[in-house]
Amino acid sequence: MVTDPPTTAHPVLELRAVSKVYRVQTTMFNRPRDLRAVDDVSLQLHRGDVLGLVGESGCGKSTLSRLLLGLEAPTSGEVLIDGKPMTGTSIRDRARRIQPIFQDPYASLNPRKTVADIIALPLRVHSIGERSDDAKRVTEMMDRVGLPARMLLNYPNQLSGGQRQRVAIARALVMRPEIIICDEPTSALDVSVQSQILNLLMDLHDEFGLTYLFISHDLSVVQHIASRVAVMYLGRIIEARKSTQLFADPLHPYSKALLDSVLTPEIGMGLPETNLGATFPNPIDPPPGCAFHPRCGHAMQRCHKERPPTLREGSDRVECWLHDDLEAEQTRAVDAQRSTAATPDTV
Repeated sequence: MVTDPPTTAHPVLELRAVSKVYRVQTTMFNRPRDLRAVDDVSLQLHRGDVLGLVGESGCGKSTLSRLLLGLEAPTSGEVLIDGKPMTGTSIRDRARRIQPIFQDPYASLNPRKTVADIIALPLRVHSIGERSDDAKRVTEMMDRVGLPARMLLNYPNQLSGGQRQRVAIARALVMRPEIIICDEPTSALDVSVQSQILNLLMDLHDEFGLTYLFISHDLSVVQHIASRVAVMYLGRIIEARKSTQLFADPLHPYSKALLDSVLTPEIGMGLPETNLGATFPNPIDPPPGCAFHPRCGHAMQRCHKERPPTLREGSDRVECWLHDDLEAEQTRAVDAQRSTAATPDTV
């Protein structure tokens, strides 16, 4: 797992109270309704950070990644790069600083292009260096991601899934960006190949000083690579903490349910019981109050009517009425530990 990077004064990438609303028409006879794919999200990525973003399918993770890449504009709120609004940067400047690695290595590469052409394309589009130097840059990047030079003239259909994803990683890094948005980059790969790609990403993170947003529904993968974790549910970030803290002691009931859902390799353990109750709610018609309360075994009357305060950036934060005053709760726990340590043992 990546260790905590030194925190810089200003985040390199930031969401401030960002929402993304789509107008959706469910049938030809109904009026369009609002679907809040991202709902008042505030999030920060500091230089060298590896932030894991987890949640069920349909919770808004991919929409959030498109907002961070500048592929879509937020309905409200701001996306900032180095403290400056993303809207004030050109598409080219943004692309040179932020690059994606997509989920499906079979669909993200042009089948009509060779490996050399695929990796060199960003250099040509952005007019980086001389054209005569492209082959050298491409060969060096292929070596960095573990691809032999003999594959330069191969086409994607001649490569395995893991090799295709290495080509996608090389293409993303060839311009030396600062930030990489990894949208489930290992979910389409075999388990044995997943570990190879994860180790490669960690090595490249250290070598190039990269900043990652790592999106995944696989908590074991996130635990392996992330220094911080944000848990997303129905468009909202409901818990954001250091990885070691969240996996050791999840605060939100949904975070705990996600951890409980992880399959174990132990024989005879069977399928895990998440105790999530009802199915994932319709995002067009979300529940009142806390959106998680229909599936929560700890829901109080207050949860049915009032939505918990919006989670803002900071350590050990959770959006849940069970932890209404988390800071005071933590202070009491620390004081209790100090009191116990200071009390001499009695016979």
